[in-house]
Amino acid sequence: MGSQPSSDPSNYPAPEEVLDYMRDRRKVLLGLLEGLSEDDLAKATPETAPDFLPDVASIFELVAWHEGLHSGQVSVARRGLGQAPVHS
Repeated sequence: MGSQPSSDPSNYPAPEEVLDYMRDRRKVLLGLLEGLSEDDLAKATPETAPDFLPDVASIFELVAWHEGLHSGQVSVARRGLGQAPVHS
């Protein structure tokens, strides 16, 4: 929210740096999940949480598809710009 995109690649971190960061965040997230009991997962989220996140477990369920959602958005934007799909 509120970011200012740039067409200058030097304004962004190197892909390796981004991957390292994402791998670290995944490790932290899995560590948090391992430390939660069934009762912890069943606890309600704060009132300020969106309706689709009623309990702590739903936060971890969201993580499973969240990055895929954004990957799809990037794919649609690339196609809209006339770029070919990226194959891995």
